[in-house]
Amino acid sequence: MSKTVAIVVFPPNSVRHTASGYLRLLRSRTGASSLATGRCLILNGFKHKPDSTFGTVNADVLVDSEPGFKPMNFVEIIRKSPWVA
Repeated sequence: MSKTVAIVVFPPNSVRHTASGYLRLLRSRTGASSLATGRCLILNGFKHKPDSTFGTVNADVLVDSEPGFKPMNFVEIIRKSPWVA
């Protein structure tokens, strides 16, 4: 049995219009710059699940934005693993 997948393609102007309107709304409510608004959007997407940022630039955003956040260290994880070398 085959499955059908529907793909919806939005016109580029529609996407730009919606995104710019959303950013304007956020800036008007927060008074933040574009960079701060973007960082806020990124942070809100994973702040509740910081372990998912391992090995990504999102970990850097958390380090910069969340006092006390310490990203996982891959070398430390390997060193402390129970695996026998």
